Amino acid sequence: MAQAAFVYSDRYLDYKFSESHPLQQKRLKMTVQILEALGHFDSGASDLIEPQRLATVDDLLRVHSEEYVDAVRRLSAGEALDSMRPFGFGRADNPPFPGMWEASLVYVGGTVECVRLVTAGGYKAAFNPAGGLHHAMRSKAAGFCTFNDCAIAADMLAEMGHKVAYIDIDAHHGDGTQALAYGRSDILTISIHETGQTLYPGTGFPGDSGEGDGVGYSVNIPLSPASTDCHFSWVFDELVTPILSAFAPTAVVLQVGADAHYADPLAHLALTTAGYEDMIRRVMALNLPTVVLGGGGYNLWAVPREYALCQGILAGVELPDDVPATIPGEWGIKYIRDRATPEIDAENMKDIWHYAHTTAKALKEMVFPIHGLS
Repeated sequence: MAQAAFVYSDRYLDYKFSESHPLQQKRLKMTVQILEALGHFDSGASDLIEPQRLATVDDLLRVHSEEYVDAVRRLSAGEALDSMRPFGFGRADNPPFPGMWEASLVYVGGTVECVRLVTAGGYKAAFNPAGGLHHAMRSKAAGFCTFNDCAIAADMLAEMGHKVAYIDIDAHHGDGTQALAYGRSDILTISIHETGQTLYPGTGFPGDSGEGDGVGYSVNIPLSPASTDCHFSWVFDELVTPILSAFAPTAVVLQVGADAHYADPLAHLALTTAGYEDMIRRVMALNLPTVVLGGGGYNLWAVPREYALCQGILAGVELPDDVPATIPGEWGIKYIRDRATPEIDAENMKDIWHYAHTTAKALKEMVFPIHGLS
């Protein structure tokens, strides 16, 4: 048996708002095609696994309200509600669509399967690329997300007795997952993201550090636009590593949204595939049961490559750089890893470092002492 699983179903493609919506799930199918073309599954490096069941209502009610779950089911069936807006639907981000309920149960079911695989299935890591929908709130859809599978996974692991570290490297702040764990000390949420001053959802500042028993267990690391690999690496060394060491988790939920890539059209960060790989390697070096979830990513040239590289790291293998000839030329993908890096002028780089250091200073003053760090 391989050490890593890739949990995938073609039914993931049913989670589709419209042809013109930024979230295009064909990126998930493209990831599978790249891995298959590389012989990744045939070699036994990873096991390709179909989700065993749909998510249940009880799975959803771990973090969502009954009223909201019922509203999603009714809207999916075409029933008219007096108002969709209190539930976050009816906007461009989250228009309701026929079959939304069933499609959502599939992707959440994939995440539930990942939890099972790393706790009872013998896998070190399991990746659901359709998961990672971290903006959904208790009673509201947001940011392309209907149900928050990240929070569901974290709650499942915590119920098993784990101390859970939720680590989110998506360009956007993991606001929904943070909100659903904001008063808990058994789930540590860490989000590295573009500052809310310049990007949706406009939240995730160092002072947002939890409430009640959860004070100090919500860690937000906002970065300036154009932040590069070296900035992500620095905040990992300076902030993430010591906090994780102090918290001493026994399980990890890792959200690997690919929209921090420099080519993403909806965000303004400058991460390359090398920086993306570096962060995943750092998390996997914890050597803990790890549920890995997808998330954002809106450049169809970048996302499948990053997700494929992620699976290679989970499996402990080095993917080759050349894309097999069987991959369609119209994808525009010739190499798995980036051959170019963004150019940042010296003055802008100075400002980016200043923002990173300001973020670090704030966290060291507000959050470090709670964890016994100085």
